[in-house]
Amino acid sequence: MSDTNSRAHLLPETLQVRGAREHNLRGVDVDLPHRNLTVFTGVSGSGKSSLAFATIYAEGQRRQLQSMSTFARQFMHQMDKPDVDHIGGLCSAVAVDQRSSASRSPRSTVGTVTEVYDLLRVVYARIGHPHCTVCGTELDEDACPQGHDTLLPEMTNGAFSFNLPFGQCTACQGVGTRLEVDPTTLVADPTRSLVEGAITPWRPTFTEPERMKARAVAQLEGEDENTPWEELSEELRHKLLHGTDIKVRARKFDKPGDPVKDVVFTGVVPWLYERYRKSGGENFGQLENYMRPAPCGACGGGRLNPAQLAVRVAGRGIAEVTALPVSVSLRLFQELEVSDRERAAVGQALEEIVQRLGHLTRMGLEYLALDRPARTLSGGESQRIRLAGLLGTDMFGLLYVLDEPTTGLHPRDIEKLVATLQDLRDQGNTVLIVEHDHQMIKAADWVVELGPAAGEHGGELLYSGPGELLVDQV
Repeated sequence: MSDTNSRAHLLPETLQVRGAREHNLRGVDVDLPHRNLTVFTGVSGSGKSSLAFATIYAEGQRRQLQSMSTFARQFMHQMDKPDVDHIGGLCSAVAVDQRSSASRSPRSTVGTVTEVYDLLRVVYARIGHPHCTVCGTELDEDACPQGHDTLLPEMTNGAFSFNLPFGQCTACQGVGTRLEVDPTTLVADPTRSLVEGAITPWRPTFTEPERMKARAVAQLEGEDENTPWEELSEELRHKLLHGTDIKVRARKFDKPGDPVKDVVFTGVVPWLYERYRKSGGENFGQLENYMRPAPCGACGGGRLNPAQLAVRVAGRGIAEVTALPVSVSLRLFQELEVSDRERAAVGQALEEIVQRLGHLTRMGLEYLALDRPARTLSGGESQRIRLAGLLGTDMFGLLYVLDEPTTGLHPRDIEKLVATLQDLRDQGNTVLIVEHDHQMIKAADWVVELGPAAGEHGGELLYSGPGELLVDQV
């Protein structure tokens, strides 16, 4: 008997819910078997999420919070008790829903979320080979054989982190991208003249001084400020977009009595960059409408400084590896040949990298690259990434609650997902899933159906029992 199974008998056999009235639930009573894969199904709005998340998971979280010290609780959001008479047999709960699994940080990537990147930092710090930042030749004794004055890397885990100042690219602060002005957004309607507000960022009232200077530049060049943008000379349009330090005489506001003064004109592109710089890159409002992210010119999107990017393992830099699809990275590390000395230093890290990449592949995410920003992932992708991270923990006695994890998956990948969830169950955990997919329902050990309709016409328990019995009725 495995250790997990030997400990499982110590846990309660069922989770009992009595009088659940959260949202549209109508006093639902239900018993759910522990260490089973249970699917909550029914039409949209029938009360599935209200029972699984707003009642069972919420009460689990509330009780975990109560178990903490008064000092710790003061720093946490206080949770109200769900509208339910009683829940028995409840264990520690973990939600893996689409919203809580998503990350909005520009620094989070697939690699950091799954912690594969942390393991890669260990590998590169311990067995990486520094190379010249000028010619790419491997260094001998901290010197380039070709005689180039190269930058030297710091061979520590932290130095390969793009979240720390001494490792990250100084141009983009480790984000890998920089916001650049998008020229296609600057003139929305080329049939407009400068008087009519042809330059889009200078249409708001507060930018009237910039519009007046632009009109003065046209006059200085001997062109009519009432001419449509598309008919202005290419030289003038370039100055209006990119010009700097152009001295003109202009009014501040378009009023006859406003005095004419000597002023300096700056084109709309450098003007936008200056406003963005002053904003500190945050809370810059409408500026984002005229800018787009582009790979950092200094690091090429690699996020690290040149010296760290030039360190190689098996001929590849760390940024090159993270740019590969997970499936390619997995094959690379499965076939990686290292010496006995290197194996002793990073063997455990390499094994865990292969394991975590394998979990991502099983979740149908083999197409993702480790450097993919986490905020660009769909809710379903984010949820499956977090689920993949839970597989290697070997925890038992937990309650996992998932929200439609099959969203966007091919039937072939749903089979992989089912196998993953069954692994969590077999570790001695209880898995609750809100789901519509027939393939997932068919694989469930236990099914709870709510309905019969949505909203005020739902919230009733229609069925609770073995999955195969419900599937046979459908």
